[in-house]
Amino acid sequence: PHKKFFYRLYRQPLVLLVLGVPLHNIVLMRIPPLSRRRWDNRHFLSFADAWKSVMAHNLCLLAVYGAAAFLLGGAAVLAVYLPVIIMAWQIGGWMFYVHHHFEDAYWQAGEDWHPHAARLMASSHYALPPLWHWLTGYIGLHHIHHFSSAVPHYKLAECMWASVDLQDMNRITWRQSLAAVWLAIIDPAAQKMIRLRDIAP
Repeated sequence: PHKKFFYRLYRQPLVLLVLGVPLHNIVLMRIPPLSRRRWDNRHFLSFADAWKSVMAHNLCLLAVYGAAAFLLGGAAVLAVYLPVIIMAWQIGGWMFYVHHHFEDAYWQAGEDWHPHAARLMASSHYALPPLWHWLTGYIGLHHIHHFSSAVPHYKLAECMWASVDLQDMNRITWRQSLAAVWLAIIDPAAQKMIRLRDIAP
């Protein structure tokens, strides 16, 4: 019961997007992996290299913002930096969420899972105005990005317009993305993401 409670709490938009995004970036992304066994089985980067990468990044952040605080004052740096970075985190967190949480997202396991289908069908095509696509490096065309990460961002739109299938695949609008915020669990029978309130008691 307590696991269900915490999952329901975690999946609330306020917790997941408003509190979870800053927590993930400020705390979790700054902590190197703790379990070699779990890490080595899941990632292409070695456990030792992951430690070096995270700690080197932490030192760079400390050096850059420490120097800025020393030269300009801590209050001034926080006043300029925090509003900008928090806004960027929230926008980025929202887009990442929408890219992977939509009603018809591909969810399969075992022998039914196929890597090409997963790359293409498990990510959305977030249909946004052209200026917003340009400002975000066309990352809204996320299904193409996942299918081939070798395609540079400035070529994603060209790839999409070259294929009618890619233009309509997993397409969600801004209005649809607002409804998707409540999708929290997979219905294995329907192969769709559903809201927690839709689960039969």
